[in-house]
Amino acid sequence: MKYAEFISRVQQEAGGADVDFIRRVINASLGIEKPMSAHYSEDDLWVILEALGGARREGRAPARPEYRFVTAPALEGWWFRSSSYVIRDDLWIEPAPGAELEEYPLKKEALTELVADLEELGRQYQPGGVGADGEPPPLGPRERDKLLAFYVKHGPLGLKFRGVFGYGVVIKEDGQVVEDQRVHVRTTPFGRHGEPKKDLLGHFGLYLKGKCYVSKPPETGHYIPCRGPDGRKRYLSLHLLYAGYREDCDSVLFAAWTFSCLAQQLASGVVPGFLLSLEEALANSRPAVGLEARQPARLSVRWEPTSLLDAAYLRLFSLGVGGMRICEDPKCGRLFTPQGKRRYCSDRCSERHRKERNRKRQPAI
Repeated sequence: MKYAEFISRVQQEAGGADVDFIRRVINASLGIEKPMSAHYSEDDLWVILEALGGARREGRAPARPEYRFVTAPALEGWWFRSSSYVIRDDLWIEPAPGAELEEYPLKKEALTELVADLEELGRQYQPGGVGADGEPPPLGPRERDKLLAFYVKHGPLGLKFRGVFGYGVVIKEDGQVVEDQRVHVRTTPFGRHGEPKKDLLGHFGLYLKGKCYVSKPPETGHYIPCRGPDGRKRYLSLHLLYAGYREDCDSVLFAAWTFSCLAQQLASGVVPGFLLSLEEALANSRPAVGLEARQPARLSVRWEPTSLLDAAYLRLFSLGVGGMRICEDPKCGRLFTPQGKRRYCSDRCSERHRKERNRKRQPAI
């Protein structure tokens, strides 16, 4: 394997060793004059892992790597949530009847809470379970309460909104007759010519529980004049689209579990697996370039994610490895942003772990 792949393999196997220290171990253990142009085998990997293990036991290896991200994506945009949610048939989580729709900005403080809450939601989920009927097992009362509380606070993850940058009407004409004016989702940030288009109802499918087309221009929210599924003149109400959006619980919990696993790895210094999700989140976000009013003038690039899940991944990257820590209480394990040298996410965890250590130190009678 090549040098970059070899470094990545060592990092994964060693649980996030510092890159500079790995390079020094390679030079000392393998004696290669030009390590970047050499090829490495599985035996070389075993030698380096043994050397790293010995260095850690002797206290010569760094406790955790320090990654210095040159730039972190600055976020802007908004998201939506309803005032209350319900779970239907242990399958769908959707806005409750009569719930009010609210739009809120994606601010830094709220996104930091989103990262912690989504990681905690996923950490308590174990994928792969199958019930007697071959379907995922029903949610327990605790899982239901946590899922509903997450949605009321943050809104849906937006699994079907990932990569949807807007909506447009495709007009097909045969002479003077208009054949098609249906609404399609736009899947590129700038609406390039020839981009693949998909009918809106075909894209969202069962994730829409109600009608989003109306016969008159709606009084609330934006709308798009178009032709409805029946061919008549209609208006697509984006307010009704957001208010009628729902998600299946199993997909949401699996996405949260994946996010939690990658967040835990990132906090421990294992970065490669997270980078694939980061690339996907950036691909699902719209870049916005602006000119800051200062002297000298400076260009700024901000990202508008198309879903809440993508916003969570981008914010997780912005926090960086040095900005997160795993609570040292074995009964907690929550991901949090520490202040100073704090090792626990709360005073409760700190006190509980202290009592547990004192209890183990007491001799048995």
